[in-house]
Parts: sequence; structure tokens; C-alpha cells
Amino acid sequence: MGKWVKKKLGEIGDIITGSTPTTSKLDYWNGDYNFYSPADFTDNIYCDKTERTVTIEGLNVGRCIPENSIMVACIASIGKIAINKTKGITNQQINSIIPFDEFNYLFLYYLLLHKSSAIKNGAAQTTIPIINKEDFSNLEVTIPSSLSEQRRIASILSSADKVIDSTQKLIAKYKKIKQGMMEDLLKPKEGWKLVKLGEVGEILSGGTPSTLNDKYWSGDYNFYSPADFTDNIYCDKTERTVTIEGLNVGRCIPENSIMVACIASIGKIAINKTKGITNQQINSIIPFDEFNYLFLYYLLLHKSSAIKNGAAQTTIPIINKEDFSNLEVTIPSSLSEQRRIASILSSIDKMIESEEKVLEKYKKIKNGLMEKLLRGE
Repeated sequence: MGKWVKKKLGEIGDIITGSTPTTSKLDYWNGDYNFYSPADFTDNIYCDKTERTVTIEGLNVGRCIPENSIMVACIASIGKIAINKTKGITNQQINSIIPFDEFNYLFLYYLLLHKSSAIKNGAAQTTIPIINKEDFSNLEVTIPSSLSEQRRIASILSSADKVIDSTQKLIAKYKKIKQGMMEDLLKPKEGWKLVKLGEVGEILSGGTPSTLNDKYWSGDYNFYSPADFTDNIYCDKTERTVTIEGLNVGRCIPENSIMVACIASIGKIAINKTKGITNQQINSIIPFDEFNYLFLYYLLLHKSSAIKNGAAQTTIPIINKEDFSNLEVTIPSSLSEQRRIASILSSIDKMIESEEKVLEKYKKIKNGLMEKLLRGE
């Protein structure tokens, strides 16, 4: 293990604060060079696509940074970080580091990513949080004096990132396949019938037990709200729970009910794995025997945008129980056909869920490696 030394950021590279070419001068815009802003940064290491671009004229009046500069947001979105793949310019929210030869750009990226919270906490607490160029240049980091050691650490962490990136791409591919399958499988066909939601199951609107009565809360039963819903089919964990007393004063829904947010977060949807109660933002469908709950989930998920667009445009968008019950859907008459379609779609969802678990695993591995490798162990 080589020696680690303390350095100010201004000692490891040239610091360039970005600027925006005059927006009224059309000759500067819509060209072949990237104009970077923090809004263009994603969770990826590299930023290779920007919403806006500049021409060679815009590049020349800006403060050009070469490829493999480390761009750090220092106004508002403090600590967001990315590396540019091609030369370009940044807006004034970004301070860029152009590393000197004895420092590895990829190592510096990981080091600053690891310290992003500390960078954010060090920002001047003005109306809009900010780290000016001088303060940014004076930020201290501890770094291996050996360039080969920097490269070794960067190589390990970038290997983990490559696995994460490939897994994310696989998840995106499966989601695209799922979307196409839903378009095809849920398109009305011969033998399908038009029904109202109130005809496919009992509709229950939720309600919240009195929050002043402690005997209703922190028990063994879930209290569902739209905030608990994720991209997964099932919601099996809630922020708040109720006791048997809370369950009994609420409107209990059995397992495998379809919960649909009908106030504010219109169209968010999930299935409950165990009996519980919901808040008043949710209308739940308890399917009748001739309707498959999993098929209804996918059908309503597919129609979530239409449900949202149909909400009353009050101060807080809402679909009341009556309007929700009268929403029309087209559904196979055959229960076996409903099950067949649900089985196909749930199979692709299981693949997505499996890869998301793998992704979470590798993110934890990467975080552990960063904790270990970037403090000199």
C-alpha cells in the first residue's frame, strides 16, 4: 500500500468554472459540442449527451474543458458529479477539474463521488447553496501519491460499475419487452367484454383511524398509502401499521385486492399481500370470483395514464368512489384467458425483479469497496 497525501483540489488539477454563452446569439447554439449542466448528469460515470449543444463559436467564447474532466455541480445541485467524454463547455453551476498528469481522472471521480455528501455539507448556506471556485479549489482530499495505485483502485471500482451498468441495461431491456407485451396482450380482442370496475369487484374507499388513539397504531397489520407503493406488483411493507383494533375500525381489505391511488398520486397501483386497511387516497377492488386479481392489476397498470387523465381537475386531482366504480375496461370473458395473460406478464416481472435484486447487490458491493479503498485500507 503506497503513501497517501493530503491535497487541495486546486493542487491536483486546473479548476474551471463554467459560463453560458449569450442565449440570444443563435450562432452559438445547436452545434456539435456538448453544453453540460447538472441536469444532464445521471447515475452513470460519464455524461455523453446533453440537452443543449453549442457550435464551435459557442465553444470558443465559453470555457472549454477537454475530455475526461471531472465536472462537479457547485450551485443548487451540490455534489452531483460526472466525467465528460468529449470536449465541451459547462454552465456556471459547474466547477470542472482538469487533472494534472500525476493524477488519474477516474480515481478522482470516485473519490469526489464518495465525498459528495461532505462537499454538499460544506456549501455556503445562502438562498441557493453554493461553493465558489476559491472554496472549491481549497477543498482537501487524501489521495495516493502513486499514480499506479490510483489506477488500481479506479480499475476495481470501474469493474463494479460495468456490472451495474450492464444489469441496468438488462432491466431496461426487460421493461421495454414488458411494455410491448402489455400493448399486445391487453388490447381488446374478440370475445372480450366491456365492464365497469364496479362490476368486476367490490369497491372500498379507505379511511384513517384516529391518529389520537394510540391503541389503533403500531400493530401487526399494514396501513397502506400511495407513498408505500413502488414499481413492484406487490406492496408488502408499509411505513405505518395498525393494531387489530385499528383494523376493525378501518375498512379491511383481504389479500390480493387491487389498490389504486385516486387522490393526488392518481393511478399508482399495487396489490396487497396480506389483509390490512388503506388511507382515504386509495380505492381498492376486491375482485369477484370470475375475475383474476393479477390480470386486473396489469389492466389497470396499463390504463394508469387514462385513469390519471380522467381525474377531476380540482386543486388536488381526485377520482371519487362513484366515478372510479363507473370507469370502463374491456376484459376477457374467460377466467382462464385472464390467468394466461397474467401469467405471461408476471413471468417478465419476475425476471425484472430478479435483476433488480442483483443490481441492489452490486451497488452494495460497490459502496463497500468505495468505503474500503478510498480511505487507504
